[in-house]
Amino acid sequence: MTQDGILSSSVPAGLEHHTVPPSSVPGIDSRGWAEPKETFPGTVIVSTKRECDPKYMEPNQFRTVPLPRPVWQWHLEVERLDARYKLPDGSQATVIIYGGFDLERWNDRTRQIEPINTRSNKEALISDAWVNIFGSVEPAESLTGKIAMFDYYQSKRIGRNIARRILLPVGALEPTYEFTGEVQMFVVARTEDTVTTAGDNGAGSSNQTANLTDEAVYASLPQLLDGLNRTNPSLLIKALPAMYRTGKVTNGLITGTLLTELEADEKITIDTDNIIKALVPVTA
Repeated sequence: MTQDGILSSSVPAGLEHHTVPPSSVPGIDSRGWAEPKETFPGTVIVSTKRECDPKYMEPNQFRTVPLPRPVWQWHLEVERLDARYKLPDGSQATVIIYGGFDLERWNDRTRQIEPINTRSNKEALISDAWVNIFGSVEPAESLTGKIAMFDYYQSKRIGRNIARRILLPVGALEPTYEFTGEVQMFVVARTEDTVTTAGDNGAGSSNQTANLTDEAVYASLPQLLDGLNRTNPSLLIKALPAMYRTGKVTNGLITGTLLTELEADEKITIDTDNIIKALVPVTA
Protein backbone atom coordinates (compact mmCIF):
# COMPACT_ATOMS: atom_id res chain seq x y z
CA MET A 1 0.00 0.00 0.00
CA THR A 2 1.35 3.47 -0.86
CA GLN A 3 1.54 6.41 1.47
CA ASP A 4 -1.73 7.74 0.02
CA GLY A 5 -3.50 4.51 0.96
CA ILE A 6 -3.72 3.31 -2.64
CA LEU A 7 -2.81 -0.29 -3.46
CA SER A 8 0.23 -0.62 -5.66
CA SER A 9 -0.30 -2.20 -9.11
CA SER A 10 2.94 -4.12 -9.49
CA VAL A 11 2.84 -6.68 -12.33
CA PRO A 12 4.57 -10.05 -11.88
CA ALA A 13 7.67 -10.56 -13.98
CA GLY A 14 6.80 -11.84 -17.44
CA LEU A 15 3.32 -10.31 -17.47
CA GLU A 16 4.29 -6.76 -18.31
CA HIS A 17 2.21 -4.99 -20.95
CA HIS A 18 3.84 -4.28 -24.33
CA THR A 19 2.88 -1.72 -26.93
CA VAL A 20 4.38 -3.78 -29.78
CA PRO A 21 3.80 -7.58 -29.99
CA PRO A 22 6.87 -9.80 -30.33
CA SER A 23 7.70 -11.26 -33.73
CA SER A 24 6.25 -14.64 -32.69
CA VAL A 25 2.74 -13.17 -32.70
CA PRO A 26 1.13 -13.49 -36.18
CA GLY A 27 -0.15 -10.45 -37.99
CA ILE A 28 -3.78 -9.68 -38.73
CA ASP A 29 -3.39 -10.42 -42.45
CA SER A 30 -4.12 -14.15 -42.86
CA ARG A 31 -1.90 -14.29 -45.94
CA GLY A 32 1.08 -14.25 -43.60
CA TRP A 33 -0.15 -17.05 -41.35
CA ALA A 34 1.67 -20.37 -41.37
CA GLU A 35 -0.06 -23.57 -42.46
CA PRO A 36 0.62 -26.57 -40.17
CA LYS A 37 2.58 -29.18 -42.06
CA GLU A 38 5.15 -31.94 -41.71
CA THR A 39 8.35 -31.84 -43.76
CA PHE A 40 10.35 -35.01 -44.30
CA PRO A 41 12.52 -36.91 -46.79
CA GLY A 42 10.77 -39.77 -48.55
CA THR A 43 10.93 -42.32 -51.33
CA VAL A 44 8.09 -42.93 -53.78
CA ILE A 45 7.34 -46.65 -53.50
CA VAL A 46 4.08 -46.73 -55.49
CA SER A 47 2.93 -44.43 -58.29
CA THR A 48 0.31 -45.75 -60.68
CA LYS A 49 -2.97 -45.00 -62.40
CA ARG A 50 -5.84 -47.29 -61.47
CA GLU A 51 -9.61 -47.53 -61.63
CA CYS A 52 -11.46 -46.75 -58.41
CA ASP A 53 -12.97 -49.51 -56.29
CA PRO A 54 -16.68 -50.37 -56.68
CA LYS A 55 -17.47 -48.92 -53.25
CA TYR A 56 -16.18 -45.53 -54.38
CA MET A 57 -18.85 -45.47 -57.09
CA GLU A 58 -21.67 -45.37 -54.53
CA PRO A 59 -23.39 -42.07 -53.59
CA ASN A 60 -21.71 -40.08 -50.82
CA GLN A 61 -21.93 -36.70 -49.08
CA PHE A 62 -20.51 -34.96 -52.17
CA ARG A 63 -22.40 -36.89 -54.84
CA THR A 64 -26.04 -37.98 -54.62
CA VAL A 65 -25.96 -40.44 -57.53
CA PRO A 66 -23.86 -43.56 -58.17
CA LEU A 67 -21.13 -43.36 -60.77
CA PRO A 68 -22.03 -45.09 -64.06
CA ARG A 69 -18.50 -46.53 -64.29
CA PRO A 70 -15.24 -46.51 -62.32
CA VAL A 71 -13.21 -43.29 -62.48
CA TRP A 72 -9.46 -43.33 -62.98
CA GLN A 73 -7.20 -42.28 -60.12
CA TRP A 74 -3.54 -41.55 -59.47
CA HIS A 75 -2.50 -43.70 -56.51
CA LEU A 76 0.67 -42.65 -54.68
CA GLU A 77 2.57 -44.02 -51.67
CA VAL A 78 5.66 -42.41 -50.14
CA GLU A 79 7.82 -44.03 -47.48
CA ARG A 80 9.16 -41.63 -44.85
CA LEU A 81 12.92 -41.98 -44.43
CA ASP A 82 13.07 -40.11 -41.14
CA ALA A 83 10.53 -42.15 -39.17
CA ARG A 84 9.63 -45.71 -38.24
CA TYR A 85 6.89 -47.43 -36.28
CA LYS A 86 8.08 -49.36 -33.25
CA LEU A 87 5.75 -52.31 -32.78
CA PRO A 88 4.85 -53.92 -29.46
CA ASP A 89 7.08 -56.92 -30.17
CA GLY A 90 10.10 -54.63 -30.59
CA SER A 91 10.22 -54.87 -34.37
CA GLN A 92 9.95 -51.85 -36.65
CA ALA A 93 7.76 -50.97 -39.62
CA THR A 94 7.86 -48.32 -42.33
CA VAL A 95 5.73 -45.17 -42.18
CA ILE A 96 3.75 -44.72 -45.40
CA ILE A 97 2.11 -41.44 -46.50
CA TYR A 98 -0.56 -41.65 -49.19
CA GLY A 99 -1.23 -39.14 -51.96
CA GLY A 100 -2.60 -38.75 -55.48
CA PHE A 101 -6.03 -37.70 -56.72
CA ASP A 102 -8.95 -38.56 -59.01
CA LEU A 103 -8.22 -38.04 -62.70
CA GLU A 104 -11.95 -37.87 -63.49
CA ARG A 105 -14.94 -36.54 -61.60
CA TRP A 106 -18.72 -36.48 -61.78
CA ASN A 107 -20.32 -33.31 -63.13
CA ASP A 108 -23.76 -32.73 -61.59
CA ARG A 109 -24.72 -30.27 -64.32
CA THR A 110 -23.95 -32.45 -67.34
CA ARG A 111 -24.65 -35.71 -65.44
CA GLN A 112 -21.46 -37.19 -66.85
CA ILE A 113 -17.99 -38.24 -65.74
CA GLU A 114 -15.52 -35.69 -67.06
CA PRO A 115 -11.72 -35.34 -67.00
CA ILE A 116 -10.31 -32.96 -64.42
CA ASN A 117 -9.15 -29.63 -65.86
CA THR A 118 -7.24 -26.48 -64.93
CA ARG A 119 -10.14 -25.36 -62.74
CA SER A 120 -9.55 -28.38 -60.49
CA ASN A 121 -7.59 -26.36 -57.95
CA LYS A 122 -6.53 -29.13 -55.57
CA GLU A 123 -5.43 -31.46 -58.34
CA ALA A 124 -3.66 -28.66 -60.21
CA LEU A 125 -1.74 -27.67 -57.07
CA ILE A 126 -0.52 -31.22 -56.53
CA SER A 127 0.28 -31.83 -60.20
CA ASP A 128 2.18 -28.56 -60.54
CA ALA A 129 4.32 -29.38 -57.51
CA TRP A 130 5.36 -32.76 -58.93
CA VAL A 131 6.04 -31.33 -62.39
CA ASN A 132 8.10 -28.47 -60.93
CA ILE A 133 10.32 -30.89 -59.01
CA PHE A 134 10.60 -33.84 -61.39
CA GLY A 135 9.75 -32.39 -64.81
CA SER A 136 8.25 -35.46 -66.44
CA VAL A 137 5.54 -37.28 -64.46
CA GLU A 138 4.31 -39.59 -67.22
CA PRO A 139 3.99 -42.46 -67.12
CA ALA A 140 3.00 -42.41 -63.47
CA GLU A 141 5.25 -45.40 -62.77
CA SER A 142 8.30 -43.32 -63.75
CA LEU A 143 8.06 -41.58 -60.36
CA THR A 144 8.59 -44.83 -58.47
CA GLY A 145 11.92 -44.76 -56.68
CA LYS A 146 12.24 -40.96 -56.73
CA ILE A 147 13.56 -39.42 -53.50
CA ALA A 148 12.58 -35.94 -52.37
CA MET A 149 11.76 -33.67 -49.48
CA PHE A 150 8.01 -33.51 -48.97
CA ASP A 151 5.52 -31.23 -47.26
CA TYR A 152 2.44 -33.03 -45.93
CA TYR A 153 -0.67 -31.08 -44.93
CA GLN A 154 -3.50 -32.69 -42.99
CA SER A 155 -5.55 -29.75 -44.28
CA LYS A 156 -4.67 -26.88 -46.61
CA ARG A 157 -6.63 -23.88 -47.80
CA ILE A 158 -6.88 -23.74 -51.58
CA GLY A 159 -8.84 -20.70 -52.69
CA ARG A 160 -12.01 -20.68 -50.59
CA ASN A 161 -11.93 -24.43 -49.97
CA ILE A 162 -10.12 -26.63 -47.47
CA ALA A 163 -8.42 -29.67 -49.01
CA ARG A 164 -7.47 -32.67 -46.91
CA ARG A 165 -4.25 -34.70 -46.85
CA ILE A 166 -2.07 -32.92 -49.39
CA LEU A 167 1.36 -34.39 -50.18
CA LEU A 168 3.70 -32.10 -52.13
CA PRO A 169 7.35 -32.60 -53.13
CA VAL A 170 9.39 -29.48 -52.39
CA GLY A 171 12.88 -30.53 -53.45
CA ALA A 172 14.47 -33.46 -55.29
CA LEU A 173 17.18 -35.48 -53.55
CA GLU A 174 20.00 -37.49 -55.15
CA PRO A 175 19.25 -41.16 -55.93
CA THR A 176 22.04 -42.07 -53.51
CA TYR A 177 20.54 -40.01 -50.67
CA GLU A 178 20.53 -41.64 -47.24
CA PHE A 179 18.93 -40.08 -44.18
CA THR A 180 21.61 -39.59 -41.51
CA GLY A 181 19.63 -37.68 -38.90
CA GLU A 182 17.84 -39.01 -35.86
CA VAL A 183 15.00 -41.33 -36.86
CA GLN A 184 11.68 -40.58 -35.18
CA MET A 185 10.13 -43.62 -33.54
CA PHE A 186 6.33 -43.70 -33.47
CA VAL A 187 5.75 -46.13 -30.64
CA VAL A 188 2.72 -48.37 -30.80
CA ALA A 189 1.63 -49.14 -27.25
CA ARG A 190 1.43 -52.78 -26.22
CA THR A 191 -2.12 -54.00 -25.73
CA GLU A 192 -3.25 -56.65 -23.30
CA ASP A 193 -3.51 -60.15 -24.68
CA THR A 194 -6.50 -60.84 -22.45
CA VAL A 195 -9.59 -58.88 -21.54
CA THR A 196 -11.50 -59.13 -18.29
CA THR A 197 -15.13 -58.09 -18.36
CA ALA A 198 -17.49 -57.56 -15.43
CA GLY A 199 -20.18 -60.16 -14.90
CA ASP A 200 -23.52 -59.75 -13.15
CA ASN A 201 -21.86 -60.20 -9.77
CA GLY A 202 -19.20 -57.63 -10.52
CA ALA A 203 -16.43 -60.20 -10.63
CA GLY A 204 -14.09 -60.68 -13.54
CA SER A 205 -15.29 -63.16 -16.13
CA SER A 206 -13.43 -65.35 -18.59
CA ASN A 207 -10.81 -64.31 -21.16
CA GLN A 208 -12.76 -62.94 -24.13
CA THR A 209 -9.88 -63.18 -26.59
CA ALA A 210 -9.78 -66.94 -26.22
CA ASN A 211 -13.40 -67.12 -27.40
CA LEU A 212 -12.66 -65.41 -30.72
CA THR A 213 -11.16 -67.38 -33.58
CA ASP A 214 -8.91 -65.73 -36.19
CA GLU A 215 -11.75 -66.19 -38.69
CA ALA A 216 -14.21 -64.34 -36.45
CA VAL A 217 -11.79 -61.46 -35.91
CA TYR A 218 -11.03 -61.20 -39.64
CA ALA A 219 -14.73 -61.23 -40.53
CA SER A 220 -15.51 -58.42 -38.09
CA LEU A 221 -12.67 -56.06 -39.02
CA PRO A 222 -14.26 -54.48 -42.13
CA GLN A 223 -17.21 -53.09 -40.19
CA LEU A 224 -15.08 -52.06 -37.23
CA LEU A 225 -12.71 -50.11 -39.49
CA ASP A 226 -15.43 -48.68 -41.75
CA GLY A 227 -15.16 -44.91 -42.21
CA LEU A 228 -11.68 -44.60 -40.65
CA ASN A 229 -8.56 -43.17 -42.27
CA ARG A 230 -5.88 -45.74 -43.00
CA THR A 231 -3.05 -43.21 -42.64
CA ASN A 232 -3.40 -43.20 -38.84
CA PRO A 233 -2.76 -46.76 -37.58
CA SER A 234 -2.96 -45.65 -33.94
CA LEU A 235 -6.58 -44.55 -34.40
CA LEU A 236 -7.39 -47.78 -36.22
CA ILE A 237 -6.11 -49.78 -33.28
CA LYS A 238 -7.95 -47.62 -30.74
CA ALA A 239 -11.19 -48.11 -32.67
CA LEU A 240 -11.07 -51.88 -32.10
CA PRO A 241 -12.50 -53.50 -28.98
CA ALA A 242 -9.67 -54.70 -26.76
CA MET A 243 -10.42 -58.34 -27.53
CA TYR A 244 -9.52 -57.72 -31.20
CA ARG A 245 -6.14 -56.10 -30.47
CA THR A 246 -4.03 -59.19 -30.86
CA GLY A 247 -0.41 -58.92 -31.88
CA LYS A 248 -1.26 -60.17 -35.35
CA VAL A 249 -3.99 -57.57 -35.89
CA THR A 250 -1.98 -54.70 -34.39
CA ASN A 251 1.11 -55.47 -36.44
CA GLY A 252 -0.98 -55.91 -39.59
CA LEU A 253 -2.60 -52.48 -39.17
CA ILE A 254 0.71 -50.75 -38.50
CA THR A 255 2.50 -52.29 -41.46
CA GLY A 256 -0.55 -52.05 -43.73
CA THR A 257 -0.41 -55.73 -44.66
CA LEU A 258 -3.76 -56.45 -43.02
CA LEU A 259 -5.55 -53.71 -44.97
CA THR A 260 -3.91 -54.92 -48.17
CA GLU A 261 -5.17 -58.44 -47.46
CA LEU A 262 -8.69 -57.22 -46.68
CA GLU A 263 -8.72 -55.16 -49.87
CA ALA A 264 -7.43 -58.06 -51.98
CA ASP A 265 -10.16 -60.30 -50.53
CA GLU A 266 -12.73 -57.62 -51.43
CA LYS A 267 -13.70 -57.14 -47.80
CA ILE A 268 -12.91 -53.41 -47.86
CA THR A 269 -12.17 -50.67 -50.33
CA ILE A 270 -10.04 -47.56 -49.74
CA ASP A 271 -10.87 -44.34 -51.57
CA THR A 272 -8.53 -41.56 -52.69
CA ASP A 273 -8.97 -39.80 -49.33
CA ASN A 274 -7.69 -43.00 -47.67
CA ILE A 275 -11.06 -43.71 -46.05
CA ILE A 276 -11.80 -47.41 -45.42
CA LYS A 277 -15.19 -48.68 -46.59
CA ALA A 278 -16.56 -52.07 -45.56
CA LEU A 279 -17.85 -54.28 -48.36
CA VAL A 280 -19.22 -57.05 -46.13
CA PRO A 281 -21.39 -57.07 -43.02
CA VAL A 282 -20.14 -58.25 -39.66
CA THR A 283 -20.34 -62.01 -39.19
CA ALA A 284 -22.35 -62.94 -36.13
